[in-house]
Amino acid sequence: MGGYTFGAELRRRREGSDHTVRSLAAAVHCGKTHISNLERELTTPDASLAQLLDDELGANGDLVLLADRMRHPRSWTLAAPRVSDVSLAYGPALTGPTIEEVMMAAEDSARVARAAARPVGGELVEQFNTDVQRLAVAYLSLPPFAMFRPLAALREQIFAAIDSYPNPAHLGDLYLAAGRVTALLAHASADLGQPVAADAHARAAWLCADHAGHGELRVYVRWVQANVAYWSGDYAKAAELAASARPYATAGSTLLRLASQEARAHAARGDAQAVERALGTGLDAQDSAADATTSEPGVFHFAPGKAAYYSSEVRLSLGGPANLRRAVADATRAVELLTAGPVAQHSAELVAAGRQDLAAAHLALGDVEAAGQAVRPVLDLPTEMRTTPITGRMRALGQHLARPAAGSAVADLTEQVALFLAYPAVRSLPA
Repeated sequence: MGGYTFGAELRRRREGSDHTVRSLAAAVHCGKTHISNLERELTTPDASLAQLLDDELGANGDLVLLADRMRHPRSWTLAAPRVSDVSLAYGPALTGPTIEEVMMAAEDSARVARAAARPVGGELVEQFNTDVQRLAVAYLSLPPFAMFRPLAALREQIFAAIDSYPNPAHLGDLYLAAGRVTALLAHASADLGQPVAADAHARAAWLCADHAGHGELRVYVRWVQANVAYWSGDYAKAAELAASARPYATAGSTLLRLASQEARAHAARGDAQAVERALGTGLDAQDSAADATTSEPGVFHFAPGKAAYYSSEVRLSLGGPANLRRAVADATRAVELLTAGPVAQHSAELVAAGRQDLAAAHLALGDVEAAGQAVRPVLDLPTEMRTTPITGRMRALGQHLARPAAGSAVADLTEQVALFLAYPAVRSLPA
């Protein structure tokens, strides 16, 4: 027995505690022989015993997950709900891809895009949909470079199924799964500061969405492409890309996503009339967006909290006292929405974005102290979570702080922002 398995982890945690086999057995009301057999993996734990052992040893859910993996190995083949699970099949925890791997994965997506017109077949593999959903949920809490290898591996398996199993009745389902995981690769590549790779993945994902006839996936792909354009400073292209997907978004989260992206891009261009039209569309979509999490798992769902900080960025770009006060209100609401519920369900990156926008609004209104209070939690964000959008917002804050009129009171904050920017997520990718 070896590696990160239920038996190995149970023994490691027991030996790291004050428990003997006998005392642990007594604590969870079972025989010592059963505990010994579990550690040697001669028997499989049921869910209730796994929970008791997890609670007794303070394993924070790890033993429960490993027990589930032991009972249902197929359903956990590519699951990655946390860093430790990602590391099981794809290397040490938080060991990211090299830039070469990012570009090789992009070429693979380009290959599929070139071959997409070929007659292909496939069988419905429900596991693929389960895997995609788990990775989409994991994307909200794990850094993008920890997600990259699991996403690339899953995409390879789905593409192989499309190429190898002729069952046309299920091709749409396979192309949808392939498109979703490829779109997540595009998202991860963009977050890691690799726009060329993101574009290659996005083109392949769009073709998969065409084969699947899936409007929501088309919207997500165009949103990723618009994000790349936005953070590259091409605001006109960002607005155009978002608008091009409007025919595929009629309500709910998809419409809110596009409207928010359009509004942000138009605001950066200074087109106030286009901004108000887009914001009005987004406001109409918010009620139905709150109920879309079942069909749009994890990062595929554009939550009202995220829309709120997009709205704050819109007001920041438009400027003027009234807009800046609204920016403070929108960013405050974003942070409140994004930090509601259990801490384990919070997305560190989304909360950070809301706090950055709140800091920027306070700073624009001249309240340096409030800006510092808002942004300081973000300054502690782990390096691997400092994605291109996060560093882009922080860079804008730093530029504002560097203005001579800001005064000496901001010197400490300026220094902390500079240190933050010196260690972005992309810096951790080996060349």
